[in-house]
Amino acid sequence: MLSSFQFVIHILLSILFVYKLNMGVSGAMIALSISSWFLMIREFIYIFGGWCPDSWKGFTVAAFKDLVPVIKLSISSGKYFLGAMDLLYYAVLVLLARYMPNTKVAISAFSICVRVANELGRGNAKAVKFYHWQLVTECSNR
Repeated sequence: MLSSFQFVIHILLSILFVYKLNMGVSGAMIALSISSWFLMIREFIYIFGGWCPDSWKGFTVAAFKDLVPVIKLSISSGKYFLGAMDLLYYAVLVLLARYMPNTKVAISAFSICVRVANELGRGNAKAVKFYHWQLVTECSNR
């Protein structure tokens, strides 16, 4: 339910910032940031608000009982850190694309570079070669 509200708010904010205020790519990033914060604030209110008495009973010792194995697994996988860095990387690339002469080509090139990085991580050389030629073709046609 909360994510549905976030989606609606994101669409409305995107229309406002991108089309009504003519902010372009920066407006899209601002809309994404605001709608994401809206979701976090709503979840905080839901958990700590007291309207659902079964949702939050306070901290107990049982909450920390198996915390050490979870932390070890999280640190060893690096998933949370890499996920945060991935989101930050995309946001910075999209904001930098605004200052390039042809934004559409810049964002397309960034997305292809991300695909190349993913395929390199998988060890799939054929896909990397394909995405390389796709990038060269797309950039030379514009």
